[in-house]
Amino acid sequence: MNDDVVFRELLEAIPDTIIIVNQAGKIVVVNGHTEKMFGYKKDELIGQSIEIIIPERFRTRHVDDRMRYQSNPYRRPMASGRDLHALRKDGTEFPADISLSPIKLNDELFVISSVRDITDFKRAQQEIVESAVDAERAKAESEQLELFAYVVSHDLQEPFQNILALNELLELHCGKQIDEKGRNYLERINNATLRISRLISDLLRFSRVTRRQVDFEIVDLNEVLNSVLKDLESLISKSNADIAISRLPEVFSSKIYMHELFLNLVSNAIKFHKSTEPPRVTVTGERLENKAVQIKIQDNGIGFDQDEIENIFKPFVRLKTGKEFEGSGIGLTICQRIVLENSGKISVESAPDKGTLFTVVLPSEPWL
Repeated sequence: MNDDVVFRELLEAIPDTIIIVNQAGKIVVVNGHTEKMFGYKKDELIGQSIEIIIPERFRTRHVDDRMRYQSNPYRRPMASGRDLHALRKDGTEFPADISLSPIKLNDELFVISSVRDITDFKRAQQEIVESAVDAERAKAESEQLELFAYVVSHDLQEPFQNILALNELLELHCGKQIDEKGRNYLERINNATLRISRLISDLLRFSRVTRRQVDFEIVDLNEVLNSVLKDLESLISKSNADIAISRLPEVFSSKIYMHELFLNLVSNAIKFHKSTEPPRVTVTGERLENKAVQIKIQDNGIGFDQDEIENIFKPFVRLKTGKEFEGSGIGLTICQRIVLENSGKISVESAPDKGTLFTVVLPSEPWL
């Protein structure tokens, strides 16, 4: 086998498009990949100026660049940072990455060009940029909404507290002059004001969670749950709840976030209990293989229909089965937001009168 045959076979074995150009800028050798990429037959390219595959608007500049390169030839690898384009026979263009390797044969300079079509790469790059822009826009809109919620809810607290105080003063000073119907009106005003005040407080909690700057660290969930149980002592005692917590693993998060998360989940599990039996809540945890921790909160409460699951994390949405229970419906929205802020996942399974199971997956180290 002679050297020319070996060279040709090696050329065809190379997975990239290969074009060899002489010192005059004429194409002297191409491989089979060149035909597929550009739509030309080999004999249509041999002897043609290399500018045949350069978009017309770049040709003059390309000739100048080629002359400068020949005066000082050097090896230029792929991904050189240049924004390059190539032209197919049918007139379509595509973004290209091109490496150049100069070689001298019999005192004549040749340049071996390796060409890759990077259309898919450019498309993916553009999608990443667009996603980042969309994410920044969404973040900015979310921050504006959260700030608005914070300001509005904060400013509304004072007048509603004044209504409660005035209601109490009215009953204190004019109680003897108020008949049964009037007392009923006062009670309804008081209850409605308390509900609105609780709603505003929950809205404030949500805005604080989403706006608060927190430090992430390794958090001992056992300490967090002990603190949560102390906060819920009154509710646990009143409902005669049975809370069972197994030894829990550590997570990479914020103590503030974790306290808020489990305070909401455990208090909900206690609150939404059946009237026929005391609440029973079980909290278990395990390490997963992918640097994650899985926590499960199971209760024996009233549960809810599976078709309501898509609404359970929406703010201010209350489930049909929970109409007789107090609450604004924002607690689980806070839980979901906290879990997402931790790059985690939260899911729920339930059925009427069968209890509810929340599953939370969180990173065990930076980051999942």
